[in-house]
Amino acid sequence: MMTSLSAPLDPAPAWRGPASARRVPLVILAGFLGVGKTRFLRALVPALGARELRARVILNDLESAAVDAATLRDLQIELAPVTGGCLCCETQEELVAALSAPATQPHDVVVLEANGTTDTALLLETLAAAPGLGHLSSPMQVTTVDPVKYGRRGWMNAIEREQVMTSSHLRISKLDLVDEARALEVRVALTRLAPHATWTDVEALADDVRAAIFLGDGREDAGWLPGAPPPVGTEPRDWRFEPPEAHAHPHADPRQPAHPPRPRLHAHGSGHPFVSCQIPLPVAMDGPSFEAFLRSLPEAIVRAKGIVLLREPPGAKRSFQLAGGQAEISPCDLFEPEGISPVAIFVGSGIDEAALRAELARLAASHAVSAAPPGGGS
Repeated sequence: MMTSLSAPLDPAPAWRGPASARRVPLVILAGFLGVGKTRFLRALVPALGARELRARVILNDLESAAVDAATLRDLQIELAPVTGGCLCCETQEELVAALSAPATQPHDVVVLEANGTTDTALLLETLAAAPGLGHLSSPMQVTTVDPVKYGRRGWMNAIEREQVMTSSHLRISKLDLVDEARALEVRVALTRLAPHATWTDVEALADDVRAAIFLGDGREDAGWLPGAPPPVGTEPRDWRFEPPEAHAHPHADPRQPAHPPRPRLHAHGSGHPFVSCQIPLPVAMDGPSFEAFLRSLPEAIVRAKGIVLLREPPGAKRSFQLAGGQAEISPCDLFEPEGISPVAIFVGSGIDEAALRAELARLAASHAVSAAPPGGGS
């Protein structure tokens, strides 16, 4: 008798099967800087939980994976931050180590949030070739797109198109910021780039994950995408890619299905077009003044986020972000903020760190309140 996908799950349902006999679904959350991946992740984890699916989350960012992890503490899930570079090349070994490491908690799905400049085609190849990942399924790649910025990023458009073309699932965020005509224009453009992809939302994706487990990951034989890499951890070749200037990586192994040629402008190493910096914020800030500072940042800074100590309410530590020209300080205090140091992280194609530090120092001097609460501590 087949179990209904909408039926409540038993504590150890038979369809889930022994861990050794099934692959764990791997969900990759992709999308350019500031499109809303972390916000989607925050909604996805409870949706999975409502289906009695336990998530293990791996976060990657150029500087701020640990900061993002701190803002997600209230979800009370296993979090593994991978900080310092792109998953597709600069932190390949750290990523594979995180994916292959024994979990500290039981889980049914692994969710990987990639940083906004990741070359997803190279990431998928890395996962297909890396050893020790045979317990994971072929990835579901969910790419989020900001309709305000899509196609309007100049030379950065090629990175975003790449992220769309390798998707198995697509979603558009921030629809409240555009009219119906623009929303339709973006949807048509995305469908042309990824006609194989499924349009999704939080609930639909959670259902897809549960179905993958229920069906024994039957999609693996067919593959998620036309020309998609094989299941992760199955390719008997060197998985540590050394990407050249333009990320050209012809498939020497004829068993590896080839994907169509794509533009690759995501240079790395000394030629990486994106840089990042992290600046401590040891002094409490006036909220409106800090938001005004974020809005005044130059266009070269495409993303800013972190944790700020506010002057009002006194002692409140809250997350903040700048994305798509929109600045926001969360109205909610951090969950268990003890030990979390206020910090600002900036990502862009050109950053004057000295100027940022000077402006933050000026802002702090006008509201000089110590970040340490009475009696010490953080």
